[in-house]
Amino acid sequence: MKKLPLLFLIAFLANSYLFAQIKYDERQLSAPIQELALEIADYNILNGAAVGDKGQKTDQYQRYERLCQEATNEELKNLTAHPHAVVRCYAFKALVYKKDEAVREILFRHLVDNERFVAMLGQVNSHELAGDYFIQIANQAECEEGEEPFILTVRDKATIDSILLYNPRVRLHEKNKLLRRLIPKAIHYSRVREVFVDENNKNALVSLAKYHKEEDKPFIIDFLKDKNLINNQYGLLATAQFPASEFFPLVEKIHSREIKKSSNFDTYLLEALYKAIVRYKNEGSVALIDKTLSKAHKNASVVHQEFIWEAIKHTPDPIFDKYNSRAAVD
Repeated sequence: MKKLPLLFLIAFLANSYLFAQIKYDERQLSAPIQELALEIADYNILNGAAVGDKGQKTDQYQRYERLCQEATNEELKNLTAHPHAVVRCYAFKALVYKKDEAVREILFRHLVDNERFVAMLGQVNSHELAGDYFIQIANQAECEEGEEPFILTVRDKATIDSILLYNPRVRLHEKNKLLRRLIPKAIHYSRVREVFVDENNKNALVSLAKYHKEEDKPFIIDFLKDKNLINNQYGLLATAQFPASEFFPLVEKIHSREIKKSSNFDTYLLEALYKAIVRYKNEGSVALIDKTLSKAHKNASVVHQEFIWEAIKHTPDPIFDKYNSRAAVD
């Protein structure tokens, strides 16, 4: 019997967690914890320990603290299946704080928790996905002062990555981060292509580009030709990974369009544009940079130059040495 690659075995085992979801049962909660969960759900915003310009502790965060103090671990496990995402997140955070052994399995199950909620951390108000928050908490990205870190093992992280990559139900930002950092190993290729083609995940195009396969060139060309600026951005990011000669004329067209703009330029697109240009490391790259420096609209010139110097810094080459003194002055 042919031995299966380790990654697929990990993926199979990891995804098996998703078929054993905890069922929420309010009857298993004490009356005070039921009331506390209802109050958290009614407020429906996840607050950090310090909110606003004065760093105040809100009533909502005090509810979380009460949850830590008053709820049993079994009640907290039950609440990780609560219908409201904010309650689920606070309950999981409390279990991490208490270092409960069930944290890992609960985290694995919630990697398909794509529900969006509002979080207020410090002075930042943002929309988060519950599964992303679970990963952040487990990695202690949201560790509060005085809390000891919960340590995920190498095996835990491999399991998380396999679920993120191989389960099509996952729609988390953490999946996009994984795709962007994924090393182009042969065992990943078919799945990465599926994520791009079947799940319409643009980040997977950037991962595909790392394989430098001829059959993927039409995808990148289509994105570079598209009138949609976001597609252009991902096409450029893919080009930075796979600077094929066929793409360069399309990069030139995008560049010509962008340097004419006096305002309303997309900084993410400009960053991707110069990442792609410098990756060619040839006279064509130099010509486009020179064109920017001489012809970019004066209102946008500073922004263009910032991304040029940043791109050259991360992709140094002797052909760009002539810009060193100018970059240092700017």
